Amino acid sequence: MKKIVLITFCAVLFAACQPGKLVRVPLGGPGDVQPQIIKLMDLGSLSIPDQGELNTLESDETFIAGEWVAVAGTGLNTNGTRLYLDGTETQVRGGLKGGGLIFRLPRDLKFRHAYTVRVETPRGAAESKLQVANLLAMADARENRLVFWKTSAEKKRLFEEQELTMPCAEAGPFAHAQSGGILYATARGAKQEGPSPYQLKTVHLGAKGGPRQVFSTGYEAKNAAVSLVPTASHLFMLTDSELVIFSLADPVQPKLIAHKSLPLPSKHATYRDLILLGDGSKAVVLEQENNQVYLIDLADPAAPTVAGPFAVIPAAGSSYSVGLAPDRGNAKAFWLLTGVNTQQLRERFQALWHDNPEDKTPTRTALYHIELNDSRLAARGEPILLPEGVMPLGLSTERGGDVLITALAYEKEVLAKTSFSLKGARNLVKGLWDSIFAGRVYRVTPQGAVTNDLKSVNLFVSLAQIEGSPLVYSSYRLVTKYLRPSVKVVLAVDVLKTQTFKVREVEMEWKMVLPPYKFFPEVALY
Repeated sequence: MKKIVLITFCAVLFAACQPGKLVRVPLGGPGDVQPQIIKLMDLGSLSIPDQGELNTLESDETFIAGEWVAVAGTGLNTNGTRLYLDGTETQVRGGLKGGGLIFRLPRDLKFRHAYTVRVETPRGAAESKLQVANLLAMADARENRLVFWKTSAEKKRLFEEQELTMPCAEAGPFAHAQSGGILYATARGAKQEGPSPYQLKTVHLGAKGGPRQVFSTGYEAKNAAVSLVPTASHLFMLTDSELVIFSLADPVQPKLIAHKSLPLPSKHATYRDLILLGDGSKAVVLEQENNQVYLIDLADPAAPTVAGPFAVIPAAGSSYSVGLAPDRGNAKAFWLLTGVNTQQLRERFQALWHDNPEDKTPTRTALYHIELNDSRLAARGEPILLPEGVMPLGLSTERGGDVLITALAYEKEVLAKTSFSLKGARNLVKGLWDSIFAGRVYRVTPQGAVTNDLKSVNLFVSLAQIEGSPLVYSSYRLVTKYLRPSVKVVLAVDVLKTQTFKVREVEMEWKMVLPPYKFFPEVALY
């Protein structure tokens, strides 16, 4: 008898712990009961049906940017219901049988943040906490894989040490970008010559067990993608010489709608960094070889038009165009970074060594602020100059408006002639010491103030940061082995002053690491 009672009790307890079926119903109803939130559940799926039972097999209690969320409860699905995340109104996307609601998390989430979910109805209000998770992603093109790290639930550890790896069957992936819980990534197929069939992959970030590829489509292009920019309706892709546009009417299955060749003013002209301006109907791209910026009209995404070039920086040969970054405080403006590259630096040192005072090649890194006005681009104010002896690698912008610049510091005293004097010896020692700690991250305010935020023996490659997160960066580290003399480069991902993740160790030529470069292993936070 006792055994029967115990079995019955366990069965009832087990049944009570199981989530009930979630059935989607039309939004709105009579507000006849006090609102109550019983549970928040991530639905896991990239899309859900307009009505009927919802599939919860992908639910893993991890809330990722862009995921669907079910608010199970009573009295929530009424006429006049409003839903808020930390005080910001969020669209209610449907109701649940029994009185619950459905909504979708924003595309951009704060870092490891516990959002307050508040539902207000004519009968009152109900609140609950929703703890989100974030993903750190890197496209490791040399190993043909995407690598992810998920934020940890432990307070003392920001990310889980165990990486999540998604293999890529083709060569790549190269450029990648996230939108609404989906990561879009590009890879190259088997054909290596002529117009090559490339692959655009859709990766479900919130899949149970880790990110998972759910769709892949081929497209023709001469080169691999160097920049991807998704919007709510389209995906814009930039290669060395082309603009490729996909419709996201179905976000899971992008459809190619336009292919636009870009002007090639010289044999070695190459493009990078696609930036959308204003409401997204205009875009700019950087043509590096000739230091030019082109304006693209995207009012009709299926038929883009190109205007320009706009000579907004010094003449070709005087400096090298490094990259573009959006102005987070002005939707019609962007930042342009210029400086010397390795070839120009070598020529400059040769001139110094041979005491050539006639060499006037500018070596200062400059940051230009450029604005769109009446379909024209123009630099605003004087360029902001970084200290002498800096070779820029890349840039990114923060929500507050500051620009972060990764750079390699060099000391001409090391490579140029040094006089045989106490001063000359002091300059040589200083140059050698500073060259050891050559990695730099500079912070530039919109007002023009420049500070050196980071100095390291490592070479900083790319930066990532979202609201509330520490600075995350990929880096190259030199590892010297003395028993069998060799120098290797270790690619790592660092979370500022807290964690380091080793990605791979390879023998690599410096020309593959320093600019001019084509692909850097970029990191991103979602």
